[in-house]
Amino acid sequence: NEIIVVPVIWPCDNDIGIVKDYWDDQKSADSSGIPFARALSRFLEWRDSNLNDPESNPCLKRINVLAHSMGNRVLRETLCSWDQYDLASGVPLLFRNTFLVAADIENESIHRGQRGQLISDSSRNVVVYYASDDMALRASKASNLKNKIASKRLGHSGPEDMNLSPGNVYRVDCDDVN
Repeated sequence: NEIIVVPVIWPCDNDIGIVKDYWDDQKSADSSGIPFARALSRFLEWRDSNLNDPESNPCLKRINVLAHSMGNRVLRETLCSWDQYDLASGVPLLFRNTFLVAADIENESIHRGQRGQLISDSSRNVVVYYASDDMALRASKASNLKNKIASKRLGHSGPEDMNLSPGNVYRVDCDDVN
């Protein structure tokens, strides 16, 4: 079986001072949602145009996503932009598995009714890997507190309340394997 890995990067900078750099990177992650949503739309157009023509080698492979740290914010904002601007009836079930690793988003954002629910809507399975001893996410929480956002990070504590998370969300406490 062939596995193709497609890395996705977004613009961020290297300002002096961790707090200023962190806020700039959050804005860059949010702003990247619209162009990545356009890329997803174009991918589906291409895939759908090839489905009925076996000679064109249609893309029927399973798609898995691994989002790390601020990449989780990019993924969430991509799906929100895609849903808002390009889709009439919600995000399609596009991904087989989505792995959220050291997710630098609020720990309740994956709950039903929150912006991150679209990650669950577009995925068969969502696995959240978290570790309470992740020092970078502690710094992220502190940076957010300075701007009056008091929320634990998903990659630091896992979902705030699993009962509020969709049924296809699973959590893995990496403290047990760290």
